[in-house]
Amino acid sequence: MAKLKFSLSTIAAALTAVSTAADTTKILLGYAGAVMAAVEDAYNGKSNAGAAKKLAVLAAVEALARQLGAEWASLKATVSDWIDNVKAVYNAVSKTEAEAHPA
Repeated sequence: MAKLKFSLSTIAAALTAVSTAADTTKILLGYAGAVMAAVEDAYNGKSNAGAAKKLAVLAAVEALARQLGAEWASLKATVSDWIDNVKAVYNAVSKTEAEAHPA
């Protein structure tokens, strides 16, 4: 069985592409995916940092939303849920990959 190639940013990009949200929300979700990848790199090797990583991503996305003139209060839950979904898919794929190809 061939080893799958995937990354957090690839999964984020795929989920953004299928989103039917408005243009501003799509921009914010695409940005969130890029920030998630950067934050994952920054926290590499640190355990129990999930909450801190999510807060960092949300803060960055909020800053962009405000620059775009978007109403963050109405978007925060959508972005937060999207982050949770991307991370859940990433974790599921990672677990499946690890089980298929044990070290």
